[in-house]
Amino acid sequence: MDIENQHTEFKETWRDEFMKTLAAFANTTGGKLIVGRNDKGENIGINNARYLLENLPNKILQKLNIHPIVKHIQTNDKAIIEIDVLPYDTAISCNGKFYIRTGSTTQELADKELHRFLLKKSRISWESVCDEQANMSDINFSTIEKFKKLAKKRVPNIEKDDNLTILKKLKLVDNDGNIRRAALLLFGKEPQKYFFSAYFKIGKFLSPTDLVSDDVIEGNLFEQFDKVLEILRTKYIRLMVKGYKDWVRIEEFEYPEDIIREAVINALIHKDYLGSHIQMKVLEDKITLWNPGTLLSGISIDELKKPHGSVLRNELICSTFYKADLIEAWGRGTTFMVDECKKADLPEPEYREHFGGFEIAFYKDKLNEKYLRNLGLNERQIKIIFITKTNNRINNKLIVEQIKVSRQTITNDLSLLVGKNILKRIGSGAGVEYVLRIDQID
Repeated sequence: MDIENQHTEFKETWRDEFMKTLAAFANTTGGKLIVGRNDKGENIGINNARYLLENLPNKILQKLNIHPIVKHIQTNDKAIIEIDVLPYDTAISCNGKFYIRTGSTTQELADKELHRFLLKKSRISWESVCDEQANMSDINFSTIEKFKKLAKKRVPNIEKDDNLTILKKLKLVDNDGNIRRAALLLFGKEPQKYFFSAYFKIGKFLSPTDLVSDDVIEGNLFEQFDKVLEILRTKYIRLMVKGYKDWVRIEEFEYPEDIIREAVINALIHKDYLGSHIQMKVLEDKITLWNPGTLLSGISIDELKKPHGSVLRNELICSTFYKADLIEAWGRGTTFMVDECKKADLPEPEYREHFGGFEIAFYKDKLNEKYLRNLGLNERQIKIIFITKTNNRINNKLIVEQIKVSRQTITNDLSLLVGKNILKRIGSGAGVEYVLRIDQID
């Protein structure tokens, strides 16, 4: 027995208000409306099947300008009408309103969702639309100069071009010189005057809800990229002891700068600019970065950690960042971040669709200095952990050579670290070695 779903709806009798359901089918992936069947999927039949069969096709054509297939079906002396609607490339309206199917419901589109829908049906990207109020006075020429320096590798002789020529080559203006939205975002003096949510917000949290401080970064996308990385380095991401070499502390940022840089770029170039602002949360154990816009069709969350093609929301913006030598190749950013986290002995990043957007979570190295001190370890024992992380496998002799204390002291330290389930002892006697426990580095 059929059930109601995205492609199927049952009605006991026909009413003209059901035209909006047919429009929704046409605007989504097609479907069929069955008249003479109740919500349970039982055929109850109708008395005016022949009338509907003769009149509905023209009525639907006049109202919606679509050509459905209307069929009369006789089942166990019950007459039903089945109206099959194919998906349409153009937007279909009903009484001046637009509808789509979501699950087994018909929903009216409005505001931003309607704007996205109409652009998609028109095969026009949001970023490529020209803003009638904008002109060259809105463009920050110093940002274009910076772009010219960045783009020398991928755009030969670009330094000889004037500003308008560059924008034309980047397809950021139309044939009449009108400014596209992408140009305002990439090179605008004040993009937020046109797009109020085109900013980047960073917050430091003691817990998911306990905000300590925050910063709002505005400007064009090139300016935001530079400002975000700078403020993260100076205010939000600390230097941590990563190990020791010849008794010298090796300090690095809590998270590799390359993965943060890649994540920030991805957020800026793939954001749905009809949505909210980009949000980064810096917590004690992780960083999350959320940008509006779920994954486009053709790719899943699981595929992001494998080699995959790229489906672009903002092709003009992505192309400009590529020409500026800020991204290597489309579709490699998510796998790059996975690989870099592994190289840094960090957990793999977590990707998910969340609240109508895409979120990345980077997790801190569990065995950091603060965590180890909270376990009651002293400076020497912490150094043993960092040396183990650097060398993967240690023995008593290696630690004595690097820390310069007695063999018995190191033996006692190693036994304590094994007892705390941080190190694992391998072998016995003179050949005994130590490694980090797997559960401590997952």
